[in-house]
Amino acid sequence: MAASYGLGLKRPSAIPGFGLALGFTLTYLSLIVLIPLAALVLKSATLGLTGFWEVVTGPRTLAALRLSFLTSLFAATVNAVANVAPVYIDNARTFGAGRFFLYRTVILPAILPEMHSAVLLALGAAWAAVLGAEFLGAQSGLGYIIVYSQAFGFLDRMFLIALLVVLYASVSYWLANRLFQRLNRWSHAAT
Repeated sequence: MAASYGLGLKRPSAIPGFGLALGFTLTYLSLIVLIPLAALVLKSATLGLTGFWEVVTGPRTLAALRLSFLTSLFAATVNAVANVAPVYIDNARTFGAGRFFLYRTVILPAILPEMHSAVLLALGAAWAAVLGAEFLGAQSGLGYIIVYSQAFGFLDRMFLIALLVVLYASVSYWLANRLFQRLNRWSHAAT
């Protein structure tokens, strides 16, 4: 609780006006993010499952997925391996562990919990990239249908596309989460 003077006034801040400026900044940044997201939800269009699958497996979508997901995953893997405690590696080498055994029994189990978070974050980045790639300059596919639906006011189609994207992203997130829960079940049993 903030200290106050006898008259109910708050103690002066080291940075006058910081709270107000932070409030305005967060409000405007939220609007900058939320308005385009709301527009995307409103720009959904009817595609059907086959049309949606064609868009999801299209070359532009797959390129965006590869770029965002694999880049994020590579950076997270390098970071996770760097965070393995050296004492684990030293102990394994003391007992005569070879390179393959060291990676299989020490490094891989040590990085799995950190990779769980990294994969889930990379999936979020990948889906954001897919939406961006589809929406910008689309001549066909999901982005074209969104732009077409926006131009002619087909809000029901735009909402359906957004719903399908959210559903597909949620399923991929759930599957990745279940996979890592299964791989990391040993760590939950130890705690």
